[in-house]
Parts: sequence; structure tokens; C-alpha cells
Amino acid sequence: MIDQAQTRAPRDETDLADSEEDLRELDRVMTRAREEIARKAKLRDERFRRMLHEIISRVAAEKA
Repeated sequence: MIDQAQTRAPRDETDLADSEEDLRELDRVMTRAREEIARKAKLRDERFRRMLHEIISRVAAEKA
């Protein structure tokens, strides 16, 4: 059986540079995605706290 590593053409410097740039771009995209997810989670948490506060205020007003 032929080893896969033997069947691949050797990578030249251009291929390696392109791969490194692709990895840097992927890292930038993933960082932006994580930041966006964190921002949306923070907004969701803030909306939840406001809604909870409104409910508690209404219940407190009804009992007063």
C-alpha cells in the first residue's frame, strides 16, 4: 500500500504562504464571529434582566 504522504506533491513556498494567509484570515473571521456572539449574548441577557425587573415590579405593585 502506498503511503499518502508519498503520493502528494511537495508544497512550495507559495503554497505555504497561501496556507498561512488562509489561516490568518480564518482566525480573523473566527474572532469576529466570537465577538458578535458575545455581543448578542450580552444584549439577550440585558433584555432578560429588563423583562424580569418589569415582572417583579408588576407583582410587587399588585401586592401593595
